[in-house]
Amino acid sequence: MPVSATLTPQFWRTALWVLLALLPLWLGGMFGRDFWTPDEPREADIAWNMSQQADPAIPLMAGEPFLEKPPLLYWAAAPGIALLGPAPAVVRLPNLAFAALATFLVVVLGWQFAGVSAAWVAGLVSGSFLLGLQVAIWFATDAPLVAGTVLALFGLWNGLQAAPGRDKLVSYLVMSAGLAVAFYAKNVSGWMVPLLTLLTCVVWQRRWRELLRWELWLAALALLAVIVPWVVAIAQGPRGRDNLLAFFWWNLAGRFTDVGAPADIAYARDHANSVGKYFIESPVNLLPWGLLAIAAGRRAWQVLRHNTAGHHAGTPAAWQFAIASVVPGLILLSFSSTARAVYAAPLLPGLALLLGLWASGPLRSMDTIDRNLLSATVLVTAALVAINLLLLPVLLRASYIAQQPVLPTLALTAAGVALVLLLALCAWRASRESRPLPAIRWIYATFAAWLLATGLVTVGWVDRAQNLAGIAASISRQLGERALLLYHPDETTRSILDMYLPASQRNSLTYTSDPAELAEALRGAPDLMVVIKLPDYTRGPVRSALAEFGVRERTGRIGTEAALLMQTHDLQAAGEHGAPDGRRYLLLQRARTR
Repeated sequence: MPVSATLTPQFWRTALWVLLALLPLWLGGMFGRDFWTPDEPREADIAWNMSQQADPAIPLMAGEPFLEKPPLLYWAAAPGIALLGPAPAVVRLPNLAFAALATFLVVVLGWQFAGVSAAWVAGLVSGSFLLGLQVAIWFATDAPLVAGTVLALFGLWNGLQAAPGRDKLVSYLVMSAGLAVAFYAKNVSGWMVPLLTLLTCVVWQRRWRELLRWELWLAALALLAVIVPWVVAIAQGPRGRDNLLAFFWWNLAGRFTDVGAPADIAYARDHANSVGKYFIESPVNLLPWGLLAIAAGRRAWQVLRHNTAGHHAGTPAAWQFAIASVVPGLILLSFSSTARAVYAAPLLPGLALLLGLWASGPLRSMDTIDRNLLSATVLVTAALVAINLLLLPVLLRASYIAQQPVLPTLALTAAGVALVLLLALCAWRASRESRPLPAIRWIYATFAAWLLATGLVTVGWVDRAQNLAGIAASISRQLGERALLLYHPDETTRSILDMYLPASQRNSLTYTSDPAELAEALRGAPDLMVVIKLPDYTRGPVRSALAEFGVRERTGRIGTEAALLMQTHDLQAAGEHGAPDGRRYLLLQRARTR
């Protein structure tokens, strides 16, 4: 049976403290900002459509089927949107539940693996990997995917440890529940980590009979019972065959190889992979714990290669399970044809469990390399403060240009730097005394304070550049009663105008990327207005401040595409709409008759 499997009062105190420690980062990241590109405006529009559409089986973006992902995220957000509207804080409410569930289950697994220290470390680390934090606060399908993955891993671990019968069945049913959440979040690819973990543990521990357990197959039938009704609903809907192909072949297999998907299924070929991409990006994605991940991997090698489990925390099975939840998935992702950092997010809970096992070992297991890596982690976190100090002149100048008070910005930055340095000193002392648990707590406090201080100073500027609702409102005011055509729009453009334009304007909205279709639309409606996205242009406080320090503007306010469009179709500029440092759009109309 797993170590310390009983959830004692000490466990509940640990879980509560871990969740409270992570709560400020979650609240600030989820509810203290607008929708940011990439992806969030698109996902928010799909959730907004879900709150109104009659058939909830297929997600809709700007009123058209969006066949990239199943609808769990949008189902979760739709009730709040229907009740309170599509404000960012309302849309992101499900993220808080997903993040809390995933972290709590990591704490439970850490407790079962090696007790209180492993629970503390695994919970803090899993919630504060920079990539893990991005997943938690970003409105995208990765948040429910990670929650479903951890739920499946929790059920799998307990199913492997349980005696045959009721306990094993309940555990595997929990695993199936997690697989159902992961499926409805990210399709069958959401099963990658749990299934690879199961197969790896079976092969590693030579437990072939586990694959024949009736409890496992009964749980699999329960999983099918949850998934099949949705699949049938898609198949029976309009273009059912094509929709099934998009969900389960073009989008799924297309992540790993070229399957000849149609040209409009662009996401099947996005984000090309390269050799070692995930390892190259890991120093940033695993901040601030990347060096400790090396220490944990080294300890895992010692435990399993030299059979020294008796000198370290956790059983060999626990180490094997944690490794199995990371390494096979990383290998598979490394050989896929597409790659994004966020695809590796389901691997983070297993990596956090490895760190928990490493940190909960006895002091005699800490050697010089472990101590140096722990101390280096403190230095990495302190270096982030140094970066803020180097950027301070730009931040102050940006505040001045944006007509924001400079002294509060300076005072807040100075207070944040002082606090972070004090916390870093405490972390350094604990690291040099070979006390990993206190050191990791102080490192987390340092990192969290740095993130919060940086966010308080910069989030206003980012929101200023990401004021997508304001752009839509500005276009709406000039548009009036005239119809609008979007020329060659990206997903963000279609989403923000769909979500924020009044219904009367939205109902007459069309789009095209074909010049011939544009010419035909202009002939049929001479008063038609056309909107086109302009190239990036340096403006606003941040870029203006950078320009004074030698970062020059990009040339070409209008851009070649818009200029050619105006010349070819006899159009003239009616107005420019945009956000400082952000997106810009040009509203065009037919040129006046000379």
